[in-house]
Amino acid sequence: MRTNLAIALVRIYAGAALLLTGLRKLTGGWLSAPGDGGKWKLQENLEGQLPELAKVEWLGWYHDLVRDSFLPNAAVFTYLVVFGEILIGAAFVMGFLTRTAALFGILMGTTFFLLGMRSGSLLDQIGFSSGPSTLIFLCVLILIADAGRSFGLDGKLRGA
Repeated sequence: MRTNLAIALVRIYAGAALLLTGLRKLTGGWLSAPGDGGKWKLQENLEGQLPELAKVEWLGWYHDLVRDSFLPNAAVFTYLVVFGEILIGAAFVMGFLTRTAALFGILMGTTFFLLGMRSGSLLDQIGFSSGPSTLIFLCVLILIADAGRSFGLDGKLRGA
């Protein structure tokens, strides 16, 4: 019972951090369409990381992916990041589709990690995080532990 409670608390904590981060971006102008010649916030962040990414030889493929796919489609990826954080966070808090949400969280965290970016989440701000690696770690833990079964909707729906 204590293990289940601990797993549920980790899941809810990670979910709340992601949910609040996404909501802060939603209300903080991330989705405001840039004016004449303006840039999306994600686009500014990516352009700031490109020179550093170019210095890492084994990440040449990723540099090209960011330059050729992410930057030209900054609007789409901005929406994916903002609503991805909100949806993953909400899924973790409710314990609903937690394994699927954890897989998407690992994907998002890996993207941030390869970019050398901090996730900007509350985990970063309270000093608990070393960046996206904490997001990846928590998502792997939630995935492996099937944390939705512990005090979550996944457990209720599966009859656990």
